[in-house]
Amino acid sequence: MNQKVLELLLFKDHFIAGKMNSPRVGHFPFLADARKIFCRIEILDVVAEELAGIIGPWDVDLIASPEAAGVPFGVATALKVKKNFLYLRKEPKGYQTNNLIEGDFTPGQRVVIVDDFISKGGGKEKYVKVLEAAGLVVVGVAVFNDAHYGPKYLEEQKWLRENKKYKFTTLVTWPELMDYAAEQKFFSQEFCEIVKDWLDDPIEWQTKDENWQKFKGVAIKEKNLNFHPSFEEI
Repeated sequence: MNQKVLELLLFKDHFIAGKMNSPRVGHFPFLADARKIFCRIEILDVVAEELAGIIGPWDVDLIASPEAAGVPFGVATALKVKKNFLYLRKEPKGYQTNNLIEGDFTPGQRVVIVDDFISKGGGKEKYVKVLEAAGLVVVGVAVFNDAHYGPKYLEEQKWLRENKKYKFTTLVTWPELMDYAAEQKFFSQEFCEIVKDWLDDPIEWQTKDENWQKFKGVAIKEKNLNFHPSFEEI
């Protein structure tokens, strides 16, 4: 847990409630929006400084980030550690260079992936394979925020979290953020416990209407939440 970063995250525009949708976990009720972090330079600067402090001893040659939300975090961190940057595309653009990896590199160079977030981890695994196929040595993955879903999902991430080949670090986890928000009375304890319950098994949680109704009844009373239009669908 990075106390310095946690203290910067409790601002109203950061948090959204609704019945939103993700290709990774389906419908979800709560979002801590990383885009609200990188648009605030004073927060992004601290996040990059903290990531750089961890990555510095890893002896890397390059920082790489996937489009799109990860790129501001990666560029800011690359500037702090004074390393060159690689832009990772989700798919080849179809014109110009048509590459998955944009930037200059030499096979054998050591690279760390810097991203905003990790949820199930499949995207990170894809980019590790892309970089390794290009002859780069992937040292590890560093993220600003870790959803830290429950045991079922952590099992899927053993390739990263328990693999001595790769380093992994995060500045904060969502459960830590919820505990801190309750401690600071930014959100009610009841609301934070509901969010943590969802985080434990997001796919199973969304299948039960009573979970959504309980969330809605508590969330509507939270003064530091923003409400997505889909909140009305709950």
